[in-house]
Amino acid sequence: MVAAFSTVSGSLQANTLSLGLGIWPGERDPAISKHMFMDDLMFGFGFGRFDVTPWEDTKKMDVFPVSIQYYHDIGNGKIFAGINYVSHTHDHAFAGISADSISFVEIQDYRSRDGEFEVGYELTLSNQIMISPKGGIRHHDQSYIYHDLTAGTGLASLTINSGSNDKFFSGIPYVATARGGFMGINFGFKVAPKVTILAELAMSTPLFGNITGEFEGSTVTIGVTGGTNGFYEYQFVSSSYEVNFQRFMLGVQYDITEKIHVMGGICQETLFESYPGYFNLPIVIAPGAPGFTVGLTAGELVTDMIFYEEKKKTEKGTFFIGLTYDIRASSSESKD
Repeated sequence: MVAAFSTVSGSLQANTLSLGLGIWPGERDPAISKHMFMDDLMFGFGFGRFDVTPWEDTKKMDVFPVSIQYYHDIGNGKIFAGINYVSHTHDHAFAGISADSISFVEIQDYRSRDGEFEVGYELTLSNQIMISPKGGIRHHDQSYIYHDLTAGTGLASLTINSGSNDKFFSGIPYVATARGGFMGINFGFKVAPKVTILAELAMSTPLFGNITGEFEGSTVTIGVTGGTNGFYEYQFVSSSYEVNFQRFMLGVQYDITEKIHVMGGICQETLFESYPGYFNLPIVIAPGAPGFTVGLTAGELVTDMIFYEEKKKTEKGTFFIGLTYDIRASSSESKD
């Protein structure tokens, strides 16, 4: 979410509720694609599958950043509190090859959502300069559905996890959730009666609590090996989840009226995602097996933990535009 979608209050009346809506291009190259690439590349300590094509968007839907902020006069400035929300939904597809097969993978309903609650104090240093230190709590979640069709020499298989809650027959979506604190600062510099330069720096910080949570999901694979031998495989994945972030914004706000403000500029947010303690235990049922077998090598367990615990980046956004509308809670005039 982009704090610029909340109006710099030097142009607001006292005790004002500000409603914001923006357009931000959204997520690019999600971190989970990099974790999956390394996981697919290595099976244990040997070669697994090389994903030859990058994740390609096959469907995309953005819920543009929205914000609600309330400003109240205190001393030589304003205390403010607000919430921000943004959501991105994509479908992705890529292909991979191994020594004896080719795979076609779909990542369906990939959703990344962020909500922030923030409080701060806007200090007016002059008629032109406003500085607003702030802190708050950020909630992040992402989810996706994984489908994999593989065919090759003596092998054909289909891997799914659906939107249902049936773990053993259709799998469950992969879901990661995390919550923690952040801090930041907003700047405003009025260069003309109706024009203000905006800037924001924000980041997660251990001072307010790291953004941490959990990740889990499961898949079901059915297939044939050796041309005729069928098998069923169930995999359940669980781990901790950490997602820290850094955000930078620089833009311009223009006051169309006392109540309506438009803004635009650049905003770049980077997420640093990792999955500490990643654990995946496949259970395979096949003809000739006494009940079930555990299809996990020590090497695969080790490499999974190494690859998923490594921090990978998700880049979000570039240019943005926004609009805010102010609702006055009192008729008091703000200071010039």
